[in-house]
Amino acid sequence: MRRARLVVLFLILPLLAQDNSLDFSAGLSMSRGNSESTRFYGRGIVSLKRRDTRFIISSNYIYGKGRDGVDTNQGKLTVSTEKLLWGRWRLISSAAYFFDRLANIQGRVDFSMGINYTVEERPRNKFSISASYSEEYEAYFTKTSLKKSRRLAFQMSVYQRLDSGAQFNLGALYTPSLLDLSDFRFEGEASVKVLMKKPFWLNFSLSERFNNQPPLATLKKNDIILLTSLEITI
Repeated sequence: MRRARLVVLFLILPLLAQDNSLDFSAGLSMSRGNSESTRFYGRGIVSLKRRDTRFIISSNYIYGKGRDGVDTNQGKLTVSTEKLLWGRWRLISSAAYFFDRLANIQGRVDFSMGINYTVEERPRNKFSISASYSEEYEAYFTKTSLKKSRRLAFQMSVYQRLDSGAQFNLGALYTPSLLDLSDFRFEGEASVKVLMKKPFWLNFSLSERFNNQPPLATLKKNDIILLTSLEITI
């Protein structure tokens, strides 16, 4: 009975929401780092807003082959919420699952909660920062032990509308361990979207992931990905 109620709630949630948006994109990417290959990339973001609360589901997946066969198999699923507290302050929470075959990560699960502050919000630009506390669990393909860590997460997000048919986005995330300051990760992504014909956009992005303590000593600490994709925004 409880499962049935959850299913019904999930089905009617989009009808109750006041502001919905759907973004889907797919394309090919070139990477230089732990691998050198051509990859397929897919991403989807569903955003639902009800009064002062926003519910977001986002996912992305990258798969690629190189000279020696499959060398990229990476994906992430995130469920997050944003609730307006007062003014420009928001309470944020999220649960995420990430895996990366190349980086020896069988699964990384983290749960976080924190505060977001919008420094500037105008029709043409937006700038926000956030700080969160998270608990993380990471399993590996070549290790039987499970790594548990408590982390802080500091994030920055910049949006700039260049004109009616072009947008610029910049995001950065820094996640240090509370018990070991040498155990930290950094993720950054810059992208430019150009409107082709509504609802189709052409997206160019450059992203980097840096892990100061990779699971294997043979792995490089950073991965750089250059991506071109076609995006549909509804």
